[in-house]
Formats: sequence, C-alpha cells, structure tokens
Amino acid sequence: MYDLFYDEDSTCPECDSKLQREWQTRRLESLFERWKRGDFLQYREWEPIPERERRKKYGASGLAPAFRLTGKFRRKTPLLQAGKVPVSILCDRCKSWLVAYAKITGGKFIGIVEAEVGEKDKEFIRFGPKTTAKTLRDDFARRLEHFQESCKHETTKWISLDSWTNSYPKEKVCVRCEKILETILSEDKRKRGRRRKS
Repeated sequence: MYDLFYDEDSTCPECDSKLQREWQTRRLESLFERWKRGDFLQYREWEPIPERERRKKYGASGLAPAFRLTGKFRRKTPLLQAGKVPVSILCDRCKSWLVAYAKITGGKFIGIVEAEVGEKDKEFIRFGPKTTAKTLRDDFARRLEHFQESCKHETTKWISLDSWTNSYPKEKVCVRCEKILETILSEDKRKRGRRRKS
C-alpha cells in the first residue's frame, strides 16, 4: 500500500510528456490516501458502508468494499507542516522511473518539485520553523509592549537600581507588567526640584 499525490502540471523530465497518473510514496502511513494540489495533508476517516447500500451499488460480489472515506479528517493538525515527501512514478511514454518531491507548505500539498530520472528514492525533508533569537526577541518585545499598554498599573513599588545599597537612582515599577513609570536619579536632584517649585 502507498499514498498518492496528484499534480496536473507535472511533466516527465526525460520526454517532456504530461504525467496523467498520481505520484506514489510509502514514506507516510500508507493508507491509500489521495491528495491534489491545495489539499490539507491529513488522512480522512473511514466509515462502514451500510449493507443495503453496498448490495445496491456492488451486487452480491464478495469482493465489494466494506468501507468508504468520509469528509472528516482524523486530526485537525497536518501530518507535516512544512517539508518535502519523496515520491516516484513510471512515465507511461518513455518508461523512465522518475523520483521527485511532493512539496508541503503550511500543512497543504503545493505541488511536485525537483523531478528527475533515477531509481533511488530521495530523502525525506522536514522544515523547522524559521525561529531565530532575533525573531524571538522582537516577538517578546511586541507582546510585552501590548501587555504594558493594556495594563492599568494599579499596584506599583519603588525599586533601587543599585542592588547592593538601597540608594538612588530609583524607579517606580508596575508590579503586574514591570513597566517603568517614574525614575528618580538622586536625592539631591529631588531636593533641588522641590526648592524650585516653592
């Protein structure tokens, strides 16, 4: 058993003929599922065919199917979020054995890529998320800014910037979101500010 991928635009690299059949792979669970371009990469559930309906459609044949595919998926998450699944096919025109990749992006089958003549299967490729330290920092800063803007700053406390001595400079910080609300540089500057006001 194997799974099938169909791309109507795929052609043979040897004779340039259009390939009418599906590309096959055994690198997934091999439940004879068919995917076309744009399909969500997940297996569909099977259901038993009622006996009355089965006899009406297939007659009394003992080889009639007992199950059929439903429209419901087994899981809400795709089998592969991003990557390349190795596939193969025999060209009907030139009889060349072709190997390629079924490209998966965002959990959907995009198409057949990198087709070439060969007998050895290609390697299964998974793409991880493109997360770097910079993207994590930027994402954290964006979320923190949004959180601080929505905070009402109801509970605050004064924190000394010099951790060894409890002296100035000090900052008034929101306990919930840690946003700096006010900064006092030194006690001398505080006294000068009071004198100017009076």
